[in-house]
Amino acid sequence: MRHLKSGGVGYTYVDFTNTGHTSCYLNGAPNLQPLGVGSVPIGLPVGSELVSSDGDFVILKSSGGVADCRVH
Repeated sequence: MRHLKSGGVGYTYVDFTNTGHTSCYLNGAPNLQPLGVGSVPIGLPVGSELVSSDGDFVILKSSGGVADCRVH
């Protein structure tokens, strides 16, 4: 996760990195669930905003291809 600020507003992003030797793809948009001690859920799941100009999935190139999504 990474946090950015722009104009006094904070944004949080989750990065997905392909460390494999072949390309892969991600399909859909993730939901995140914060967990506490003993993997007990804390609060409600956090949704994400996933936008792709090529449709509903993204291809990650091999050896370091990165995709990200903003969580809100």
